[in-house]
Amino acid sequence: MDGTASTTEYKVDRAGKVGTVKRGDDGTLWMRPPQGGVEWPVDAGELRDPTPKELHRARVLGSPVGTVQP
Repeated sequence: MDGTASTTEYKVDRAGKVGTVKRGDDGTLWMRPPQGGVEWPVDAGELRDPTPKELHRARVLGSPVGTVQP
């Protein structure tokens, strides 16, 4: 992985956390959870593609919820 991943491309780190790769510098990539939040650093070599179950969960968490009109 070269650190140029699309913001909608989910990856999983060694700890099992799913996120999107946001940026990279000096061999370290920064990931953000699908629902937004604080980025965390990961080594580029420690990422893997998500399983179908992990991918589904990430897409659900990353989907905005609309407001309900009365």
